[in-house]
Amino acid sequence: MASEKMKYSARVQTQRLLQRFGADKDAVEDEVFADMEDRYKAMVSDLNKLGDGLAESLAQTKKLFSTNNRLAEVLDHFYNGELAHRWPEVNSDATMKQHDAALEFKVIWDESNTKYRSSAAFINIRLAMNQLRAFMGGVKEVKAKNRQRNEAELEFNSRRRELRKAERKNPKGKNVGALRVSCEMALERSKVLTEQQKDQLVKEKIARDSVVDEYTISTIICQAEIFGQLSKDLNDLVEKLPQDKVSKVRSQIRDLVQLGGPRIASDGPSGLRMAANVALGVQTLKEYKESELKKHEMDDADAERRRLKAIEIAEAEERVRSGSRVQGSGFPQAPKFQVSRLPTQHTSQITRLRTMPPPPGPSAATLSPSPEPAGAEEPREILVAEFAHDVEADEDLEFTEGDHIVVIAKDPSGWNTGKNLRTGKTGMFPVNYTRPLSSGQEAQGAL
Repeated sequence: MASEKMKYSARVQTQRLLQRFGADKDAVEDEVFADMEDRYKAMVSDLNKLGDGLAESLAQTKKLFSTNNRLAEVLDHFYNGELAHRWPEVNSDATMKQHDAALEFKVIWDESNTKYRSSAAFINIRLAMNQLRAFMGGVKEVKAKNRQRNEAELEFNSRRRELRKAERKNPKGKNVGALRVSCEMALERSKVLTEQQKDQLVKEKIARDSVVDEYTISTIICQAEIFGQLSKDLNDLVEKLPQDKVSKVRSQIRDLVQLGGPRIASDGPSGLRMAANVALGVQTLKEYKESELKKHEMDDADAERRRLKAIEIAEAEERVRSGSRVQGSGFPQAPKFQVSRLPTQHTSQITRLRTMPPPPGPSAATLSPSPEPAGAEEPREILVAEFAHDVEADEDLEFTEGDHIVVIAKDPSGWNTGKNLRTGKTGMFPVNYTRPLSSGQEAQGAL
């Protein structure tokens, strides 16, 4: 039984390598399923980002409420705490009028943070995040079944290749009939698994839609509860403030809203800081405007470069999906495989004879560290994944875009052995899917 399993694994692995590097021109592939599998992988990636987005939103909301809660406490100290009694020469009760407003402002933010925000966040996590986690919990099983289906297709192609080879050698040979039967059985199994997985991927898409619907509904309601109650409490407090000052502040805000808001870059200095710099002579108004203009020009140029790169990658992906493997495109290609006597006894006996195509990023020379002096310890080389790499064989290393990989061993073929610092897993990977870690950038995880 174990021997049959090893033979099956070796046959599948050999066929995978032949097809990966174009050595079996007659191999068939269900393009519809391949496209569905690609879309499923993208769907899973998008859901991961959705989960990260909710976690970040809840964290930033907590930070916002905690910051304003602390601000309200400090304001209350000016009226009703220790900061109100540092000047015994002045009667603060007579010179400051908003003691009650400051105290109520503190109570509002304290209740909003500890009661409304925390309660809504808890429900948001339970209804939205937990459903996302439940869906993602089934991804591993779906991927395993997809892999099983892909292996069945590879086995059929392997059987058919063997049959054609035997027919060319002797159409009436003794083993031709047996090979034909095994080929038909492999084809039937491949068809059954393909239809099953097509149905499964459609069900996964429907389930994902339900998860996203629940995510959207719960997130909107929870945010409405958080900010709605806060808005009501603050508006009630505003009614107790001097209405002439309320009208003045509100009119200024609404005038700016009518103009489309203040034109202040989110990542640049605030309008007040700019005014202060000009007033203090740190920067003239002309210099400020020139620096802003230069920054906008650089942002526009950077956006155009990103747009062109996105178009290039999208076109390359489309070529890959349609079966084209054009060298020199912006999309990475695994190192080419030169086939010479591929034994089928066991996958570990398959010889990797690979040559590297031009990588999509830096030249191959930049991937090798400079020679070290004799006796010096060679530093561990760390690479950053520019593209995701899925596992197609047991010895492959899986990673996603942005993962850091420490190089354990290099091979002239371009398939290095490395460790993914995020997952801790070790395996082989195509080096042209990566780039060197930038100078000064810290590696993720432990070496």
